[in-house]
Amino acid sequence: MNDAAPVINFEVIRPNVPLFVRNEDLKLDVEQYVMSRYLDRKYHEDFLNRELLKRIREKRGIQDVSSR
Repeated sequence: MNDAAPVINFEVIRPNVPLFVRNEDLKLDVEQYVMSRYLDRKYHEDFLNRELLKRIREKRGIQDVSSR
């Protein structure tokens, strides 16, 4: 998990069905770290996706859905 992308790490912990937990505190620390990295990145990815779609719509002359 150290080298995996934040989205992959998030998908690993999201179901919250651990196979084996030796140290509950460490598990919680890792989950918090993974969720924090994922949510930070997701915010920026969502922003960039909205901007990209906005530019595509402007280029094609399509009205923005959020402005209706």
